[in-house]
Amino acid sequence: SRGGQLFQLTEDHSLLNDYLRLGVIGASEVATFPHKNVIVRAVGLSPGLDVDVGQSNVLAEDRFLLCSDGLTDLVDDATIGALLASVDDPEAAARELVSHALNAGGVDNVTALVAHISPLSNQIATEPVQEVKDDAAPVVVDSGESASAADRRSR
Repeated sequence: SRGGQLFQLTEDHSLLNDYLRLGVIGASEVATFPHKNVIVRAVGLSPGLDVDVGQSNVLAEDRFLLCSDGLTDLVDDATIGALLASVDDPEAAARELVSHALNAGGVDNVTALVAHISPLSNQIATEPVQEVKDDAAPVVVDSGESASAADRRSR
């Protein structure tokens, strides 16, 4: 978010999103679409991997939200934007977002990570907050190393 306004930087690689983009279904059909959890692109689905790459200007005070659909299915964009703008601490903002989803009847895993670009140091706060259902095991990479470094260490 920037200045309290949300900007979506990535898109969901799901059958639902493909159908919406292609006009096969309309927004009014999303809630009842029977295959909304079918993914069409992910690591391990095929030998190759298509990766979305983009570029964006990052400014001091920008906030980035990395989250699961367990959040966005239950908390509307206006509420997400308002929380990102009004809760100063990134970890507290992430916890508040997860809490909103769970209070709205969250039945899926709910994960939120809020990164805040500090005007003084341009450091990113990267404490993930998640609610894990059933026997799922979350993987958390220490904020001091990259995911690829953790991957290499675990091999």
